[in-house]
Amino acid sequence: MLYQHQIIKECTEQIEAKPKNPNHYFNRAQAYKEVGDYNAAIVDLTRVIQMSPNSPQAYLLRGTLYRNLKNYPQASRDFSAAIRIKTDYADAYILRGNIHRKISELPLAIADASSAISYAPDDVQAYVLRGKCQQDLGNYDYAIEDYSKAVRINPNYANAYYFRGNCYHSVDRNENAIEDYQQAVKIAPDSYSGRLAIQRLKDLGADIVLLEPPRRTVDMFRPKIPSQTIKKHFVKIWSEMIKR
Repeated sequence: MLYQHQIIKECTEQIEAKPKNPNHYFNRAQAYKEVGDYNAAIVDLTRVIQMSPNSPQAYLLRGTLYRNLKNYPQASRDFSAAIRIKTDYADAYILRGNIHRKISELPLAIADASSAISYAPDDVQAYVLRGKCQQDLGNYDYAIEDYSKAVRINPNYANAYYFRGNCYHSVDRNENAIEDYQQAVKIAPDSYSGRLAIQRLKDLGADIVLLEPPRRTVDMFRPKIPSQTIKKHFVKIWSEMIKR
């Protein structure tokens, strides 16, 4: 926080020296966002947009702030503006799609997720978004397919395993569901999805398998000396000490 406040201070000084440079406002907006002052960040981003109306990043960041403030209509308008400027802006499609899903506009959310996938085929968030929408609609096979693509891209994405496990459970494929819940727990037991997966496993009467905690660095590199060698070493030292 101290670092972010220092950035705000420096950007303010830069703005006073060069008030027509949009970069200073954008950087200060990012710092305001980090410290939780969303309204101040929005003011700065609005100034950026006035000076650089073709900046998709400014619209994206301002839309994110409006979303955090639960002003979903304005957030959606900003994401749409970013897309008009940069038609292949996958992040903007995903963010707008999440807004559509939040307000139950599922076909529009699916369309945005599909657009994001077309421009960024390795973006796991796009597949998870589309999977969630298909799951909301009860299209579990389509949802499973999207979650499976997400875990193929990122095998360590616990959320995708948990969501896919829920779909398997909904179609009475409990063995598959248990495997996915266990995988989510192995990857991130303390995450939100990990904790929910643990509860699901308990409800299904299944084993909860945790990965062994990593060995300490000092143990990993400590040479393995046989106990008999250690014993002889200390006997030798003790004998020498007695002689002195």
